[in-house]
Amino acid sequence: MKKITFFTSCVATLLTGMLCYVFWNEHQEERFIQKNIKNALPDLSKTTPAKSDSCLWLWYSNTTLYKVCVDKKGNVTISYGSRKWQRKINSISTKMYFVDGDFNLNNSPEIYLFGLTSKGYVVQAYELQQEHLHSFALPPLMGTNLFNYRGNDSLYFEKNFLVRQFLTNSGQKVCYYELMPNLQYELRLTKTL
Repeated sequence: MKKITFFTSCVATLLTGMLCYVFWNEHQEERFIQKNIKNALPDLSKTTPAKSDSCLWLWYSNTTLYKVCVDKKGNVTISYGSRKWQRKINSISTKMYFVDGDFNLNNSPEIYLFGLTSKGYVVQAYELQQEHLHSFALPPLMGTNLFNYRGNDSLYFEKNFLVRQFLTNSGQKVCYYELMPNLQYELRLTKTL
């Protein structure tokens, strides 16, 4: 009987310790994310595009030597020095903006083209690696974040996190994504407002 009581006490202590560790670890990760949000890259505001005869939208980067031009047919030209890359946007929106920066801190800048259309956001993202342009996708909503999803999304950067804010039946949700060096996003924090 003493062995069973001792064994039960050990198992209960072990389970309590594991639960405390899990809750502590989750709290530490949230504190780490909050600290990174406050101390990481400076806030990037929406860039006001210039216009030219051939470009409906034209941006010059403040941080790198490239420019982005979108014409009325949805053709995107990204220029870096003497190099030019052509891309196609599925639909041209009435409002577009451009953000650039090294959000995954790998010394290769990323370029984001955001546009708001009647069907929702149009987003194209690229990373400039050794004078080659690599496209990558933004993260889809998955799991519990889809529960009661009602749309009305907004996408923006807060420090080095991509933030997606959207409506649910119980209020607004905010998801913080971190871009990893392999150009994949990882969900770091979800808050309900």
